[in-house]
Amino acid sequence: SCLIIVMIVGHSQQIKILSNMIESGKIPHAMLFDGLSGLGKKAVALDFAQKIIGNSSIDLLVIEPEKGEIKIDQIRSLIEKFSMKPYSALYKIAIINDAHLMNEYAQNSILKILEEPTGDSILILVTDHGDSLLDTVRSRMSRVKFFPVSFGEIKKHLISLGCQNDMAEEIALFSFGRPGVAIDFKNDYSKISFRREKIKELMILISDKTPVYKKFEYIKKIEEPKDLLDIWLSYFRALMIKFVNGEKTNYSISKIIKILTELENAICLITRTNVNKKLVLETLIIKI
Repeated sequence: SCLIIVMIVGHSQQIKILSNMIESGKIPHAMLFDGLSGLGKKAVALDFAQKIIGNSSIDLLVIEPEKGEIKIDQIRSLIEKFSMKPYSALYKIAIINDAHLMNEYAQNSILKILEEPTGDSILILVTDHGDSLLDTVRSRMSRVKFFPVSFGEIKKHLISLGCQNDMAEEIALFSFGRPGVAIDFKNDYSKISFRREKIKELMILISDKTPVYKKFEYIKKIEEPKDLLDIWLSYFRALMIKFVNGEKTNYSISKIIKILTELENAICLITRTNVNKKLVLETLIIKI
């Protein structure tokens, strides 16, 4: 029987793998939960940990980035915790969320745990960008890959939460297989209005009729480029789905693919490097 019961949509294959680990007693000392943001990886990691250590919260450490970075001091605290015996459970577990935000010193420090594991500790790295981790870190971990959940599963789940059919369909389409994103929108309808407003602005922004100086003026006012680019990306991904389903769109398939490529490149640059974000946006808006 499945030991893990999660309030998560989808990921039945991943949950089965994790359940089998617990049932067999063969739990890797280091695991990498990798996949798009908003899929529910952290929620699955927490649930997995709870099934192993029960209510012994003292034996669980969750590390989050501080000011956009996971620093070496946070890893040193983890190493110290792992050097001690579990308090009341059989294992000590550490979950590092957004592990791709570990700086190089932190990643090199985590190698100490990976190279010299203790029998009673389990490390779980949760990340949206597993490939950006050092090869030496990645190669020493068991990787559990998470994938987008189907449109139908997300829509069904939203309806079960009381969402009207049309609204569930709209949210399921632009959440692009990410249950966390879908539930976030369901819980705060103002985010849907905000998104619709930003899409209207985008249509004006990328129109050939809009002068370049107006485009740059708009970009100057952007405070959270990642959030905005995520909205743009989800809009064009939804257009791609419509095109594939034979529905009419205002853009050719080649134009949609070009815009998606440029958006993904821009998001990659602003999330993984210290590049000038405004410059990235200005370059993007000229290209699309």
